[in-house]
Amino acid sequence: MDDEKKLIKILLKSSLFQTLFERWDQVKLANCYVAGGCVTQTIWNHLLKKPLLHGLNDIDLVYFENGLSKELELKNQNRISYLFNDLKLDVDLQNEASVHTWYGEKFGYDILPYHSTEEGINTWLPSFAVGLKKVEDSFIVYAPFGLFDLFSMIVRSNKKQINEKIYNKMVARLKKDWPEIKVIAWSD
Repeated sequence: MDDEKKLIKILLKSSLFQTLFERWDQVKLANCYVAGGCVTQTIWNHLLKKPLLHGLNDIDLVYFENGLSKELELKNQNRISYLFNDLKLDVDLQNEASVHTWYGEKFGYDILPYHSTEEGINTWLPSFAVGLKKVEDSFIVYAPFGLFDLFSMIVRSNKKQINEKIYNKMVARLKKDWPEIKVIAWSD
């Protein structure tokens, strides 16, 4: 079985992902993926035989729609939160088209605007840069760095956007819930 099929098979063991994909046609957001931590950590939990929701904080949905006001983004967030209000985790909905408007305030330095959902995902840690979307009865997996790091539980930096301080903070947080992960130092 190839890694993409393995990824989908594992995620669909989770009632969270089953529900998410059962309602996917109601999401109706431009180029939307479920991605990041909820995907990675569910896979890690499966590999480690932990409860599939162990350590998950939220469900990350990312999409790309230029020109949306903050009000329309909030309206999307409220609609998606309502759609999935029966899930055990909140949905963190992020329009990748607007990340540059708040990134500097949160992380201390500005970034250029993204031009697609995928461009945003490309800046994430390789084991977290994994997104899935459902199109009719098929799944599309976007994993610009492949799935090796994910299935090998390797965390390595992606220096495209974050700095060493942010990376080390992320790693420390991840090690608390998944001490088994293999961390590649920033300098490597």
